[in-house]
Amino acid sequence: MFYSRIARKIRAVTLGSSEVMPALKSSSNIDAIFVWIPKTAGSSLFRALEEQGCVKLKKLEHVRKADPRSGLVTFGHINVQELVEKRYLDREYYLKAKKFTFVRDPYDRALSLYYYIREKRPEGRRNPEILQTFESFLDHLVNGLHSKNGLYNAQDFSQCRPQIDWTNGIEFDFVGRFEEYEHELTRLVQKIGLRPLMVYQENASTRSDRVSDLSLEAKQMIEEIYSEDFSAFGYTFRK
Repeated sequence: MFYSRIARKIRAVTLGSSEVMPALKSSSNIDAIFVWIPKTAGSSLFRALEEQGCVKLKKLEHVRKADPRSGLVTFGHINVQELVEKRYLDREYYLKAKKFTFVRDPYDRALSLYYYIREKRPEGRRNPEILQTFESFLDHLVNGLHSKNGLYNAQDFSQCRPQIDWTNGIEFDFVGRFEEYEHELTRLVQKIGLRPLMVYQENASTRSDRVSDLSLEAKQMIEEIYSEDFSAFGYTFRK
């Protein structure tokens, strides 16, 4: 039994280290970058893309070591434009690679972010008073008390930034909508040149709250925080 416990500990350490250092080189012959906006079905899409050789480099040290110049890559929630500007990402690869992303209705995304951070992120455990209600969470965001997205996967409430923060300055070959995910996968395959993608449901929320149930106050705060997302991606305000 003693040796069994030691074996389990060794296995846990091994598994932990494999998560820290992922595969660094893409095996895909398609040059493409998946710009991963938080809470837009990114985990589900990455699982499908991974089956076609996509690698996830969500830490700056991984980007440095991988130095991607070909293949199918995502940088998690790192700001891709900043990677290029600060020369962590090869400009030639960036220019030749097809770029794609998914966006989501700002009302629904705000709800998803709230439950995700409250239940799964360390920010939620550190700041229970901010996440006491959906309105208190939105009030925190209205006051600008969240980090911008940058050269990291997540920092404080950076994942709550407007979606446009991840897309600004990038010429996309494909922008899909979360609300039509399965249909959009077919379009993505055709546009990027992928094989058919499996439909997965990773990190699916079990929340019962609906956008139609939101208070007027909550809707108004979402419209203020994500005003640029509504106009940039063609989503409409709801009464």
